[in-house]
Amino acid sequence: MNKVDTYIEKVIKRGDKGSALLAKICAPTLKNSEFVEVLEDGMNGVAVLRIPESHVVAVHSSGGDPKQENLKPYAESVVDRLVEQALLIGATPLAFADDINSNTGDISMITEIGGALTEKANRAGLVIMNGENAILGARVSPLYQANISATMISLIDRSSKFNKLDNEDFVRLILGGGTFVGQKDGVNYAVFDPKGEAIYANCDGVGTKVEFYERTRRWELGIEDWMAMVFDDTMKLGARARALSGVAELDEEHYGVFSKIESHTLSFTSRKRGFGNLACIIQQEIVGKRICGFADGKQAYNISGSVVSTIDEERLKNPLKPGAGEHLIAIRGKPTPRSNGITDKRKIAIRLFGENYQDTKEGKLFLEYLAEPSTVLYPVFKELVDNDLATSVYHMSGGAYDSKLAKPLAKHDLFVSIDNLFPPDWRELALVGANFTSAETSYSKWPMGNEGFITTKDPKKAIEMIKQFGLEAIDVGILENAAGEKTGVELKAFNGEKVYFSGRN
Repeated sequence: MNKVDTYIEKVIKRGDKGSALLAKICAPTLKNSEFVEVLEDGMNGVAVLRIPESHVVAVHSSGGDPKQENLKPYAESVVDRLVEQALLIGATPLAFADDINSNTGDISMITEIGGALTEKANRAGLVIMNGENAILGARVSPLYQANISATMISLIDRSSKFNKLDNEDFVRLILGGGTFVGQKDGVNYAVFDPKGEAIYANCDGVGTKVEFYERTRRWELGIEDWMAMVFDDTMKLGARARALSGVAELDEEHYGVFSKIESHTLSFTSRKRGFGNLACIIQQEIVGKRICGFADGKQAYNISGSVVSTIDEERLKNPLKPGAGEHLIAIRGKPTPRSNGITDKRKIAIRLFGENYQDTKEGKLFLEYLAEPSTVLYPVFKELVDNDLATSVYHMSGGAYDSKLAKPLAKHDLFVSIDNLFPPDWRELALVGANFTSAETSYSKWPMGNEGFITTKDPKKAIEMIKQFGLEAIDVGILENAAGEKTGVELKAFNGEKVYFSGRN
């Protein structure tokens, strides 16, 4: 059995819920291309692409046909549109990553979508690299059950003189190792030269936090939450982001929302240190009643997509890995709930301040906090890793301290005791108290004042570098080899209570 077959077998055994089920259904498509490679030796079975040096990479995104009410033809239309885009720009479609935003996360729904995507991919000889399933509840119309966005990695043969893309700037940028962003007949695309490095793709979305931006009419800020999720996941592998590509779904165009989203995407990455030659593209999709806002007549929107990155050979040989004796450093920016566990916070705010709490004095005070974007940690993570000041990185998203910190530490048979975390914002504590949420549940769902963590052998220099990015950092503990069955994280909560996550569940 080869590495790809072994990897597929492992994925299939992982589970039958949500994203794990989606991965199980789609995994066999990895055999559709000779360019797929499964990285082991510390990379934990990561599937990447190794394309011939005779080609460069084109990246583009699409949603499905919004008029399709049934799941199977809708899912199939996503693949059809991606293939059409590739052919339009003179590229050969190779592999895609998909993001499903559903009403309920129903298993039969995921099974039907996953089956349709897989069947279509097999027919076209395409690989499904990655998939994500997010439950957005009433923000997705139950009539349609789910919306899908996907990002395609396509190939352009250098010898074709870039086929239909006749542009001198394009040629110059590619040969110089940079990136090129273009548009052809309504299709936004990015092109880059991986120069022989492994290509990786991961996907994610903003989730239900967009409701806060709808209420504040700052729709463009959702871009930062999306970036925080996809970029920070990229950095866990020590990968270098090359192209950010996604879909902005709008029920209909109000107030120039898409132009604000597109403009903010470009301005944010251009003014922030650490993004380098990153290409950013957003594809607008008008989806009508498939998505629902917080109130009738208000702009409804959603953002999801992928980062396509490269991993150099040195990083492949030496993956990021925490070790005993290293220091755990907590990082935070402005007070923010980030974008995980938001559904509960939305419901609590309505219960406390009313359906239109954005118009009340107290509600505005809390909304100021709830609508603060997540800090995008990728630039500081990258700088720390590039300077050998971080041996591993973690950001607080779904599952928080349990899934995103305890679990990866437990995988390496490590344990850390933490008693001096940054305290949560007072509004966070008010929402926790109003919901009678226990400390254990709070830290398993929410960041609770701490946005990310790194492990390092040199805490002083690491903290100095973090502060150069306008962030705060504090040394919160020293990693130890697991003693018996005690792995993961034990922390002192905001109320003084000890909370323990083994990371083994």
